[in-house]
Amino acid sequence: MLFSIIIPVFNSEKYLRKCLESVLKQTYSEFEVIIIDDGSTDSSPIILDKYAKKDSRIQVYHVKNEGVTKARKIGVSLTKGDYVIFIDSDDTINCELLSNIERTLKKFPNIDMIRFRCKMINDKPGFDHELYNDYNSDCNVLYSGIEAIRRWNNPDKRYEIFWLYAMKREKALIIQDEPNFKSSSDYAIVPVIIANCQRVVMIEYIGYNYTCDNGHSITHSVGYQREKDRALNFIGAYMYLTSKMKMIEKEKNIDFNFFYEEWRQRLLKKYNILSDPLKIELNAEFEKAFNQ
Repeated sequence: MLFSIIIPVFNSEKYLRKCLESVLKQTYSEFEVIIIDDGSTDSSPIILDKYAKKDSRIQVYHVKNEGVTKARKIGVSLTKGDYVIFIDSDDTINCELLSNIERTLKKFPNIDMIRFRCKMINDKPGFDHELYNDYNSDCNVLYSGIEAIRRWNNPDKRYEIFWLYAMKREKALIIQDEPNFKSSSDYAIVPVIIANCQRVVMIEYIGYNYTCDNGHSITHSVGYQREKDRALNFIGAYMYLTSKMKMIEKEKNIDFNFFYEEWRQRLLKKYNILSDPLKIELNAEFEKAFNQ
């Protein structure tokens, strides 16, 4: 069993070594690492090339900056593994993640997607806590993709994140047909991939460490234009997602009203956290999306 690990990188020199070391410390060794350097301007390219020289499993591709979605697409197109895992370059994985996934695949053959658990960390000593940890009853239970969405769908939780899953390469390739979102791509694409799966399972193992750098948090003084861009990207992702899910709904002859209602709540929540001037400027766009 070969795993393909895809890491998009953009100006990640602060965390990059820790990320790569966590991959190389895996107790299961049959994997390839495909790194897409998305036009970094810091020392990330130098760091990456040094690691590629040290370990033949690491492949580095330097491309012009086109955003994380495009970088993931390039990465997926280059994979040779049976299953694909995405890692953000400022995060880490725990050393037995691949071993746990491999054991799960023996227990549940021909799985389309495996979801693992994660925790949030930062540079402060003692700061770490598990994210999205109230799914205990769902662990080691086989679901269809539609049933998994039905069980995990909640406006206060996140399941639609690339790095929460190992997925069959053929499912990861679905990303190739999706738009190149600058942000909010996980929202738009991951539910579509899950909905196209027949066999999905969640495991108890906490395999992923999400880095929360308070000084560089998205919600930390983002500025008016960036806040506007992110809001518009979210609206675009929301509208694209709902249109795709309506196609799946028709194709599979199922009722997705539960899904649309939950995502309307997310859209409303996104609108409510905007600054007052942006609420006024983007009111028409949000209203159009809400009534789609």
